[in-house]
Amino acid sequence: MGVDTKGFFPYATIEKLVSILELITDSDVNVLSTHDEDYKIIKFNYHGEERDLSVFNRIINVQKSREINRFLEKNRNAKYTPEMSIYADSESSVQMGLPDVTPGLYVTFRLWGHSIEIIKILATVFNGYIDENDSDAENFYYIKSKAKEINNRLVSAIFKYS
Repeated sequence: MGVDTKGFFPYATIEKLVSILELITDSDVNVLSTHDEDYKIIKFNYHGEERDLSVFNRIINVQKSREINRFLEKNRNAKYTPEMSIYADSESSVQMGLPDVTPGLYVTFRLWGHSIEIIKILATVFNGYIDENDSDAENFYYIKSKAKEINNRLVSAIFKYS
C-alpha cells in the first residue's frame, strides 16, 4: 500500500471537479467508470505528470453508518449494497476531522510530484478538507474557498477598467 494525498470536498460534484481540472491541467481530462457507480477514476496531466485521481461520492453520516452496521450484524445473510457503500467509513472520517452529515466527493491519489499542490487548488475552490500524507499523524484540515473573493476582485477590476 502506498502513501496517498486525500481530499474531501463537501457538496462538490464530479462535473464541477472535472471543469476545474480542465482549467488547471495540461491535457484532456478523462473520467473512467468502474465497477461501482459512486467510484470514478479521473485521468489528467499536470505539469508533465500523468495522474490518476480516484473519486468517490460519499455521504458522511455516522448515525446512518451505525444503523447499516447494526442491520448487517443482525441480518448475517444480508448483502452489503452499493446504496450502503456511500456511507462507508463515516465514523473514521469524522474522527479524522471531516464534518458529519455532509455529502461530497472523497478524492485520493498517490503522494508524489505536485499532489499537494493539486489537492490544495481543488480544496481552495470547493471549501474542502485535505490530508497531505495519509501515513503521517496529521488528520484532515480545512481550506476555506477564496472563489468569492477572487470573483469580487475580477468584477471590480472589470468595472474599474471598462
